[in-house]
Parts: sequence; C-alpha cells; structure tokens
Amino acid sequence: METAAAVAAVKATQVPLSLLTLLQLTGPLWPKNAKVQNCSAFDYIIIGGGTAGSVLANRLTEDEKTTVLVIEAGGNPNVEALLAGLFVAQPQTSRDWNYTSTYDNYAARATNNRTTLTSGKMLGGSSSLNHFIIQRGVAEDYNYWAEITNESWNYENVLPYFIKSERVEDEEILEFDGEFHGVEGPVGLTREPREETKEYLDALNELGYDIFPDLIGRENLGYAECLFTIADGVRQSTAYSYLRPIRKRKNLYVLKFTLATKIIFYGKTACAVETQDKFGKTKVYRARKEVIVSAGVFNTPQILMLSGIGHKEHLESMGICVRADLPVGDNLQDHLGSIVVFKMQKSIAIPPVRPLTELAVPLVTGLVSLNKSSNIPDYQNFFSVLPHDTPFILLFCGFVFAYRNDICDRYKKESIGRDIMFNLVALLQPSSTGTVRLASLDPTVPPEITTGFYTNKTDITKMAKYIRDLIRIQNSSYFQSVNAELIDPKLPCNNFKYGSQKYWECYALNSATSLYHQTSSCPMGSVVDGDLKVYGFKRLRIVDASVMPKIPRGNPEAAVLMIAEKAADMIKADAESL
Repeated sequence: METAAAVAAVKATQVPLSLLTLLQLTGPLWPKNAKVQNCSAFDYIIIGGGTAGSVLANRLTEDEKTTVLVIEAGGNPNVEALLAGLFVAQPQTSRDWNYTSTYDNYAARATNNRTTLTSGKMLGGSSSLNHFIIQRGVAEDYNYWAEITNESWNYENVLPYFIKSERVEDEEILEFDGEFHGVEGPVGLTREPREETKEYLDALNELGYDIFPDLIGRENLGYAECLFTIADGVRQSTAYSYLRPIRKRKNLYVLKFTLATKIIFYGKTACAVETQDKFGKTKVYRARKEVIVSAGVFNTPQILMLSGIGHKEHLESMGICVRADLPVGDNLQDHLGSIVVFKMQKSIAIPPVRPLTELAVPLVTGLVSLNKSSNIPDYQNFFSVLPHDTPFILLFCGFVFAYRNDICDRYKKESIGRDIMFNLVALLQPSSTGTVRLASLDPTVPPEITTGFYTNKTDITKMAKYIRDLIRIQNSSYFQSVNAELIDPKLPCNNFKYGSQKYWECYALNSATSLYHQTSSCPMGSVVDGDLKVYGFKRLRIVDASVMPKIPRGNPEAAVLMIAEKAADMIKADAESL
C-alpha cells in the first residue's frame, strides 16, 4: 500500500506545519482580527474574505469614508499558502472546507464514488489553496454571458478588468501578446520554464499542436508552459495581493473564524448579517448600504437558503420560511477530468530538488479543438513530467486527486525505473450539472453537494474522444524512441475492446475526478441579474464564482478576479443612490 504510506507522509508533515501556524510567522502580513461590538454598523458587509471578497475589500475601502466589514470563516494563510513547493500540504487541513460530494453510484468509481471538493477556508479562499494556474477561457465564454445578461459582460468589456488585476512579469509573453495583459495590477504572474518538458512539447508539435509562450490572449489553441500566480517567490493569492497591502486601513474590519449564518431582511431589503464566532456565540452586524455574499460556490447558496432564498419546495421541506422561490444551488458546474499516465524511459538522473519557492515538478497546459476549423477549445490537458522512482505519482494520484490506493499503487508499480508523463484531461464545457442543497438547518453542517458528473451522456462521448486524441502522442517519434507505454490502471472496462470508443467511455466514467473548478450555483440570469443583485431584493449582491452562467474554458480564478473588479465598480456607481 505505497499510496497509503505516501498520503500518510503528507499528512504527517501537516502537523509540524500547523504548529508553525501557531507561532504566527505570517501573522504580520494580514489584517488584524477586528474587535467590533454586537449590532455595529458598516457601509458594506462582505460575507467571505476569499478570492472575490479580498478584491472587494480592497477596492471598496479605497474611499477612506467607506467602512467595510469582512466576515471570514477561516483565518490567516500560513507558510504553506505562500510557498509553491508546499501547496500539496494544505488540502484536508483546517484551511480547507473539506467538503465531499454525495455518494455517486454512477461515476467516479476510481475515487470510491465520492469526489473530494477542496476549497480554501482562509483569507484569499481558494486563491490561497489552488494549483496556481491562471487562464481566462476564450472570448466566446464571456460573449455568452452577455447574451444571458447585458453587453457589459462581453469579452471586449470585461478584458480591461482582467488586465487591471494582473502584473505579468514575463518578457516573452509581453512581447508575444502584451496588449492582452496587465503589468501594473496586484496579482504577479510568472512562468517556470523547465528543460524536462522540451522533448514532450516537441512530440506534441510533431502531431500538429502549436507551441506558444501564452494561451491567454492572442492564441486559444495549442500548448504552453503554465502561467502561475507566483511572483517574488510567493503565491499571489488575493489575500497577499489585495489584502496584505491595505492591512492597516482604518476603514477595513476583518472578522476571522466567524461564520455568517443568515442574512437579515427588513421586508425585501438586506439590512444585517447574523454570525457565529468560534466560541458559538451569535452576533449581528448591520449594513448601511449593501450585503455582499462572496462565500463561494458551495457556501453562498447555503447562506441564501438558510436565509429563505431558494427552491420553495426544498426550503419548506427544511422548515424554512420562504422569502423568494429562486433556483439557488442549481446549475453547479465543474471541469471534470481523467488521469492518463505514460511511462517513458529512465532519465540519466533525477532532477535536483527545487527550492520551496517553486513548484516541485514542471507543469504544462494545452487547449485542443478536435474541429481543425474551429478556434474554440474542446478540451484541456495538463501534463507534468515526473522523475522516475519518486513519490510524485502517488501524491498526485492518491492525495491531490484522491484515486483509490490500488489504482495509484498500480501506476507506481508499472512505472518503476521509468519517468512518467502524468496527464489530466479535462472536459471544458460540460452539459452535466450538479446541485447544492441544505443538509441541515445547522449552518456548521456542510451542504449536500451532488456533482452530477456525466449525467448528460454526451459528456461521456466527448470525453472518450478527447482521451483518444491525447494518446495519439504515442505515435510521435520521441515516444516511440523511448518505448513509451500507456499504463492501464485496470478499471472495470474489460467488457469492451481495449482502445475502442466504448472502452474509453467506460474509462472516462470510472476515472472521473474534479479539477476543483466549481462554478455557477447562483448564476446570472436566474438568481442574480447583470449587476449581480439577487432578484427581488434590494441591497443584496453576490460576487463570486457562483454567479457565472457557464463555466469558462479555463481555470476560473482569473474570471473571479475579473468579476470582483467589475463588481467593485458597479457597487461604487450605485453607492450615491443608497
């Protein structure tokens, strides 16, 4: 059980790292925990100091006369949240909400029919916990949002907000498509070019895939080294980029380890937020202008439902007085993926250990369209080159993506003495959707989350085609020269001819895992309008990944930054009329 031992080793390192947190080594970087009286009033109350909430806190307190209270269920990011080389030590700790999906008797058998749903529970939220990768999707993603809402959400109009948020520190990218990038924003972005990936990129190029410095601006298709939220040796979470610089603003109040439990209304106007501190004590804080919910794709619908906003039938079944019958918690979307592993030749030597300020292994991303006349990607592939006889395959397989131990042990056994190309193939535009529902009236009980993976059969058909497209890389001259082989994880697909469409459909179904890119549980057009205001209510807005009508074709963090920057301007514009 090598995987079990590797996972146990990671968890063992989490204990001393947690002790370091008690020493408050990173404490001076963040806003102090505010001391505010029960029933205190603020201009704006932001529920959640995560990816979007930290951006809003910065922008709304630019006016020193505007007071902002941020209610955050977690605490400060710790050392692991700052150093790229330690990021794997964060999931399944107190900085993670540690949610899992409901039992899935259809898909995700490689993960014991439950999907781990890692999400950040600290300042910066998932931007303090995720895999650092920045992508935007394509213009068509945002043009679709505009069709649902209004023209302010089309790509041309949201591009300035993408640019405003970032500070690209890569001369090659800026020379290649600098007009699409920012150089003065809060979030520093860099690449980590590695020599280990060169032959793999050459192999992909041989098969017809273009290789570019960047896939965010000018080009939508091809392969590129990932652009990371890392700069100056530090993770550029929104806590670090947006909150840290303003930690001493006198009009900013941050309540940590405080759970928002309910929104309080006067008629149809949001006027206050009920909270529970870490000692279980209930307090209420009043909002003079707006309550802004930025609690994330799972907790935002939970708070709304506990406040009486959601499906009438569901709320009544829970004994909750219905304030508004809205499809809260529907339309949950994610980039679902499958692991595909090749064993290569044994390298001459294991690469030297990287500094903790860098990722331990290289990471490359690709955006691919099966339709050669289309410029819109169908699937995304992430790949990493893992050196032979190291525990990385076990950590990626067993800890990061929570595959069963027997599958990960098989990957390790089959690759002894061989380097590994570890691929994660992702479906970018799933037709399948999931739900978020209340499991209890107790706000400390996790919501009931159903992923809905592959409930729309067209997704399975597509994913099988995408995997088949990827494994064409076996035909490249480099792969043949090193006798590269696809490792069979022995999923229960023996009833189908190996390599057939049906076989890969079975493979996709059984190997389904989350990329932790959940969005769209309170989308524009059904729960909120184009100004992100909850339908039927005044002074209540949602600003986080849950408002996306459709998941973008890329990692969603950049889109959340854009949404928050845009929302800040909308909120300021409305302030004069409140």
